[in-house]
Amino acid sequence: MKSTRLYLLFFCGAITFLSAQYYLFFSYQFGAPNEAQYWVGEEQVLKNHFAANTVGKKVLIASGSNSLFGVDSDKVSKIIGRPVVNMAIYAGIPIDGIFNQIEKVAKPGDLVVMPLEWEYYTSNFDKPSSGWINEIFSWNQDYFEALSSYRRIFFISSVSIKTILNNWYNKVNSDKILKDHPARKLASELELLEKYSKWPGQKEFAYSYLTTNKLGDIENTCGMISTKVNSGYGMDGPLNISFKTLAFLRERVSYFSTLGIRVVFTFPSTDKNEKSMSEITQKNFNEIGRIMQAARLPIVGTVNNSMMAKEFFFETPYHLNCEGRTIRSENLGEEIRAYLASSSNDNQKNQSMAGYFGIFKEWSRHVIRQFSPPGH
Repeated sequence: MKSTRLYLLFFCGAITFLSAQYYLFFSYQFGAPNEAQYWVGEEQVLKNHFAANTVGKKVLIASGSNSLFGVDSDKVSKIIGRPVVNMAIYAGIPIDGIFNQIEKVAKPGDLVVMPLEWEYYTSNFDKPSSGWINEIFSWNQDYFEALSSYRRIFFISSVSIKTILNNWYNKVNSDKILKDHPARKLASELELLEKYSKWPGQKEFAYSYLTTNKLGDIENTCGMISTKVNSGYGMDGPLNISFKTLAFLRERVSYFSTLGIRVVFTFPSTDKNEKSMSEITQKNFNEIGRIMQAARLPIVGTVNNSMMAKEFFFETPYHLNCEGRTIRSENLGEEIRAYLASSSNDNQKNQSMAGYFGIFKEWSRHVIRQFSPPGH
């Protein structure tokens, strides 16, 4: 009996020791100078600074790049009579990463408006893509550290040995790589803000925090037109809603409500093209809105108001040029103003259980449809 206890103690100790060693081995990868979207991390630093230093009850716009390109914060601010900061950056950031950023800067009395890209509603945020894993190791260790213990274990197990070895190689050879690619060097917040304050400005468009104005909007997109934009946004086929994402959104709305912060959703800038205007795509757009209402997720605006003519987009079906941004911002400003005027007694905490029940009901309908014979 005694020998069995000693064996178990030895076994548990060995497992603990090996796990700790692997964790140290794993952690060495962070900060590897890989090829990555370093501008995204720099934008986060800049926008967090702007939001943290904005006085009064403010409106924070949070989503992927459809709002980075599609919001004129000054115009929206003048319509609603509140300061606005555009926190939107990049749709490659999972939805929990967006909320992590907002939680750092939102204060009681603030309103968070989220024109999330359509794909957020159909993807599971807790399954990191290979691209996002690369971003985390390159510049975003904070995201990993914000994960729960369970999700850290899941994340660690999802990283291939090939990826780990590549990160290790780049980390060991940092000096050489940074000499060849100086833009991959992680600058401190002070260094970034100092460079931004001294930057003389530029007339050309670029993915850089240096082309972002002091309200968080990207600049230098006037007159830019693309003929390649034609997308169904992944909605031109069977709709596969992520109920896990819906439940997460419901939980975040309730949590922020306890902090005195309201979170509302609206629809992203969407290009009017053959695919997006098809019957099935429009049906799916509206179905997402209906399911969000069932989950008691507060919505401002309509799908129709988010649809924009093709000449207002460039590069991607989410990026508006400045001409399109002006129209979009006028619509969005009026929608937010109407919400603020009608929601003074709105209490999202009281909607929580009804929202979870709505999600369960919609999930049950989804399961039944999956197992029903065709035509039923």
